[in-house]
Amino acid sequence: MTPALLLLNLLPGLLSGIPQISGGIKQLIADVTASISAILGSGVVTGPSLNTALAAWLGIIAALKNDPNLPANTLNAIAQLEKAVQAAATNDAQASLLVDWSKIAVIATV
Repeated sequence: MTPALLLLNLLPGLLSGIPQISGGIKQLIADVTASISAILGSGVVTGPSLNTALAAWLGIIAALKNDPNLPANTLNAIAQLEKAVQAAATNDAQASLLVDWSKIAVIATV
């Protein structure tokens, strides 16, 4: 499992476990979790879909960083989580440049 996929699996639990977050952000987390679960379930976890999923989590993290109800230690943990997601997104984007997606095709079984 790549670091990006690992993060996609861990982020819902990590973020929804923060007790002080608002109901609106909890709903965003639930919505993004459902969407990403559909992506992961589809098996299409390369190229643009993976980076889009990571970008969605970065949006949630940005909202959390601006939540005035969160204590400093939680904000520090969120900042570290943001670094991990940004690194995964950057690495995935760089790796995808090495792949010619037009040459990827389903191979029929014999």
